[in-house]
Amino acid sequence: MERTDIEFYPFTKEQLKLAANPRYVEKTPAVKQLSEFFRILYEMKKEELDETLNMIVGMMRVDIKFQFIMDELGESIELPDGEEMTILIDLMMELHNTTRKWILKGHSPVGLREGYHQQKGRKGKVLNLKDYRK
Repeated sequence: MERTDIEFYPFTKEQLKLAANPRYVEKTPAVKQLSEFFRILYEMKKEELDETLNMIVGMMRVDIKFQFIMDELGESIELPDGEEMTILIDLMMELHNTTRKWILKGHSPVGLREGYHQQKGRKGKVLNLKDYRK
């Protein structure tokens, strides 16, 4: 489904270079909070943390359903009960809503809702993806 009602997110060349790495996960506040949750609750090492976050963010980028992501996460770790599960779901939803998605032309759901697609005064040279040709 093509979203003709929105423009491509104005990525800089540096941002596109970083995003070209399939293992790259932008260290947003939502990623940092979820990372800290996993590190504390599951005592995960950096490598395991990076692998888990890469899996989660990768699925979110391509707009995989939230329940499927949670099911896959449950295959990797033992999901918590009670209050910890509520915290995990809140953190996952925050990450889901702030992750840039390919289907949204590089925007996050929150970014579109709040009108971030009309950002002014961006730093760096923004690439014009609309007129891009090989």
